Amino acid sequence: MQRMKYRLYKSGEFFGNQQRYQIIEQISRDHRDEMYRVRDTSEDLILVIKLLPQDFVGNKELQFHFLDVLTRNHFLNHDYIVQALSFESIAESNGQIPFFTMTDIPGQILVEVLADAIDNRLPIERVLRLGYQIGQILDYTHHLEIMDARGNFSKGIFHGCLNPHHIFVSDQDKVFISEFGIAGLLASAFERPLYRHHRHHLYLSPEQHQGGAYDHRADLFALACILFHMLTGSPPDPQRGLCTHLEGYTLEPSSILSREQNDVLAKALSLKPADRYNTVFDFIEAFADAPATLIKPSPSKERKEPVSPALSPTSTTTTVQLTGTRATGLSNKMRSLFDPGKRKAYAMLSLVVILCFSTLYILMKPAPTIVQPESVNGDAIKIGIADNRESTPTPEPNIVISASFQGMSVPADIYLDNEELLGHTPLQLESLPAGTINLFARGSDTIGFISFEYSESYPVRIDIPLFQDSALVSISSPTEQAAIYVDGQETGRLAPAILALPSGKHTLSLRKEGFSPADQNVECAPLTSQVVQFNQLNEITKTKPTPRITQKTPTPLPTKTVPASRSDWRNSYGMTFVRIPAGKVVIGASQTDRFRGDDETTFTVELTYDYYIMTTEVTQDQWYSIMGNQKAKFLNCGGNCPVENVNWYEVQRFIELLNEKTGTDGYRYRLPTEVEWEYAARAGRNSSLSEGELAMPGCSPIDAILARIAWYCGNSEHTTHPVGQKKGNAFGLYDLSGNVMEWCQDRYGDYPQAGTTIKNYEGPSYGRNRVIRGGSWNSKAEDCRITKRFSYGPGRDNNETGFRLVALPSKK
Repeated sequence: MQRMKYRLYKSGEFFGNQQRYQIIEQISRDHRDEMYRVRDTSEDLILVIKLLPQDFVGNKELQFHFLDVLTRNHFLNHDYIVQALSFESIAESNGQIPFFTMTDIPGQILVEVLADAIDNRLPIERVLRLGYQIGQILDYTHHLEIMDARGNFSKGIFHGCLNPHHIFVSDQDKVFISEFGIAGLLASAFERPLYRHHRHHLYLSPEQHQGGAYDHRADLFALACILFHMLTGSPPDPQRGLCTHLEGYTLEPSSILSREQNDVLAKALSLKPADRYNTVFDFIEAFADAPATLIKPSPSKERKEPVSPALSPTSTTTTVQLTGTRATGLSNKMRSLFDPGKRKAYAMLSLVVILCFSTLYILMKPAPTIVQPESVNGDAIKIGIADNRESTPTPEPNIVISASFQGMSVPADIYLDNEELLGHTPLQLESLPAGTINLFARGSDTIGFISFEYSESYPVRIDIPLFQDSALVSISSPTEQAAIYVDGQETGRLAPAILALPSGKHTLSLRKEGFSPADQNVECAPLTSQVVQFNQLNEITKTKPTPRITQKTPTPLPTKTVPASRSDWRNSYGMTFVRIPAGKVVIGASQTDRFRGDDETTFTVELTYDYYIMTTEVTQDQWYSIMGNQKAKFLNCGGNCPVENVNWYEVQRFIELLNEKTGTDGYRYRLPTEVEWEYAARAGRNSSLSEGELAMPGCSPIDAILARIAWYCGNSEHTTHPVGQKKGNAFGLYDLSGNVMEWCQDRYGDYPQAGTTIKNYEGPSYGRNRVIRGGSWNSKAEDCRITKRFSYGPGRDNNETGFRLVALPSKK
């Protein structure tokens, strides 16, 4: 199978049906890439198109696999992943030209960045910065749970052919990655002997070259090749045994890199996947911690061809200790790719077309044939599939509904809008009306509800959480954005909403700033549902007070004006913060603490600044309002429960987006340092808990003091709980000793020497793991002490770990 050489399209030339795409520029100087930035004249959008091998036109199996990959690509909801939109074909004089479209990306492809660099290589600091971002994107895709066109679920989307031609670098040094899954399909679709030394295939892992199955470690292998290329200026060379499938070759140390860097690369480039690092971040962290030997680049700034990594006799070396060097992370500002409304509509339209094609292919009897277009030069067509069936069988169901109670699947009746019985779980449906779908579930002694947006032909899998001894209450009001409170506790939901409430009497309240609150009493009977309608809230009218006439007496001027300082405040996303004053604190456990760990030695820290810390952990609703996805495993717990199952890097992205959305609020958000966390948790006490000393270890018998302030293994019933239900400390902070453990900003390491005093301590400057503080719903009592320390790799996540934020005025 050979790739057809297409002609080079020029700037201003039109491409596609009815002159839909106008060429703006070719993205790569290498004409073999055949990738162009274009203007979609029908939508007035800037897109990227990439031409595919002509063999796609006649290969039905390859078409289906491509559409399947394109479907999976739509699940990649990440600002720094280039999303594929549609699969099309046009007729040219020399035959059909298949291509696909992508969202536009700012900047150059990495291969062009390297071509413009001195000696075709980049400084170590920039390599680490770019490598960190690539690793962050890969880690996100490797942990996704997605559903393919057949309705099958799998974990992880792998790129499959990562190389410098699929990585874009913006003017702000931000990384974008294109062709997730698509590049891997193309790499495996063509005969390997023909492409054995093709520049893209040089980055493939040995298992891919051998035609076997591969996973996330193939992307890790490719990333190691890319780091080598950025550092040395030379692409991988299979004849030297680097990034190659050739048997009998091993990685030869490069004199441009230090011994430690060579060792890290050698592990990442192991022939056997099991011998490589477990995750991309394990690799990135190990490489960042390794000292480097840097070669001074030549003074010439002219662009050169890639050079051999071998040192010339006149080269000079400088050894630089880079321990602790890290990438600076992602920027706080990013230009929009294009209008979000148009982008969403365009992507959804493309996805519907893709899924229709996929379903048709599965059902086709006999084998489908390609609908050949009329030979009209320059006209674009969608690649269609002819239906040669004599009869049309019933389509496969594209909605799968289940119900669960406390994480276990249970049988239940499913109702649409609480009226129409759809069936009994496990339930499969062919279709539902497009729009907002309200599903109600009723088991023998449970009840539940879920609402979601549905588009026809869009495959979904729905699990409805069920509750025992509860009722469903639908709350509505004509007042927009009114917050719902139950028995004085905020739910984190806005009206209209449906809540599952325990049976009994409750007081429902609607509150909105600038309006008078409204209350209604309800009585909930088990396994019932009811509607509570609030009237329009009354807006508070501000009137000027009538001035009082008093005797004029001279008023002495104050000698000093002290502005009032807010002790607590709440941002627009419902996150409440309390001020923690500057002061001194002894960090670590006292020697009288019988549960004291070896890493809990004491030292003194002086904090010279006030700061604000969240009174609770970040909730599932707050995470969703910023990220647009839901990471938590305990979804049944509700939107006001802490978000968990988030790694340190995902938290950093949450913070970045929050800072972008609240840039005018006057505060900047970040994770607390370990010292800030413990200082706030102590609230002036030296005991192991905020209410006193821990007495009962383990889970049973229950420790009375700990049970008042924390959800832990002794009382949690194996789940998280809504935030703020237990007693707070003297600062008004909740859930510090339980519910979920919390990420801190700094790296984990040994404390400073005992007895020392340090100002504004921010943790060690090196170390792979990040600090975790506070206990969780699954923690033993001794692990809920204020001084207890944990450390995780920043790429690790589980259902015990969440976070809370610190806020500082923007000027700091």
